[in-house]
Amino acid sequence: MLSPEQRHSAPALPERHENTQESSASPCADREPKARKNRILSTLTEFKLEQTSLRVDSDVRLLTSSQGLGWADLFTAITDESPHDGLHGAIPAVWLVTAFTPNEIQRIGGGYRHERILPRNAISITGAGDSTYDEIAAPLKAVHIFLRQEIVDMVAEEFFKDGRGRRQIASSFGLEDAILQQLLKAICLSLNDPKPGNRLKMDYLSQALAVHLLTKHSVLGPALKMHRIPPFNSREIGRIVDYIDANLPCNMSVADLAGLVGLERTQFCSRFRATTSMTPHQFVITKRIGKARKLLADPRIDYMFVAELCGFASWSHFISTFKRAMSLTPHEYRRQIGRSSVSTELGAPSFCA
Repeated sequence: MLSPEQRHSAPALPERHENTQESSASPCADREPKARKNRILSTLTEFKLEQTSLRVDSDVRLLTSSQGLGWADLFTAITDESPHDGLHGAIPAVWLVTAFTPNEIQRIGGGYRHERILPRNAISITGAGDSTYDEIAAPLKAVHIFLRQEIVDMVAEEFFKDGRGRRQIASSFGLEDAILQQLLKAICLSLNDPKPGNRLKMDYLSQALAVHLLTKHSVLGPALKMHRIPPFNSREIGRIVDYIDANLPCNMSVADLAGLVGLERTQFCSRFRATTSMTPHQFVITKRIGKARKLLADPRIDYMFVAELCGFASWSHFISTFKRAMSLTPHEYRRQIGRSSVSTELGAPSFCA
């Protein structure tokens, strides 16, 4: 028997012949995902605002963003927002948003309707290929982060080889996840870093973000089919939403909306649903309910006038539609909001200061 010293100095035994083929194949298999990873990273260019579902306008004002920093894996924006409603269309990226103050938010997406006061720094996630319609009740400052789906896929392939299907980030509303908050904080603070070395840092942070999302907030499912029915681009859906907003009191038709983008009605409805996860009728009703809620907050406005301004055919139609959406009649809703109010005191962004 060899002593410990002899074992330490003894030459390594050659591998057995029957394992030679197996050992020679293994490095190639290991190199394949790495080569694919390098191909993905080398083809990505800067992730820009126009590639996201964030619509910057008079209600959503851009304070700062990663535009121009050369970040390829994700896009980050800090916004100052007035009360508003907005549609966020389906894109091939995961969208994370968190606000720096408590706020009452209504979100419709994925067949679900959420409405509650979210605490400060609660995080909402919209998975790639999902769309949402949001109503913001009070002014807020927020961070929006969009992570490319290619990065999620790359990390999933490298770290989660369970062979049971493709992992997708699940859409969630109002999460309280301390680790995710710290990752968003690090990304947010990196907006102020000097350019040299900044992109390398973001490569690591984006992959760390993808690992955490895949570990804690993912589901197994089939591959996304983002372009089976092509969604509207941001300019097209913006034109449609602007028209709907301007004509809520009127009797709009699908043909009117389809004409805005030069489509026939069937094709328009398919693409509209692919963009919003709602039919045109459902979307118009959602916008009318949203406008009614804002008008009902002012006790000086008569109920019949609210119904007329929002385009409801009659008083009874207004009551039944509003109650179906809100589980309250307009009278009950006005009494409820009269008894409670949301504090909207604005402060400096806590984890970006």
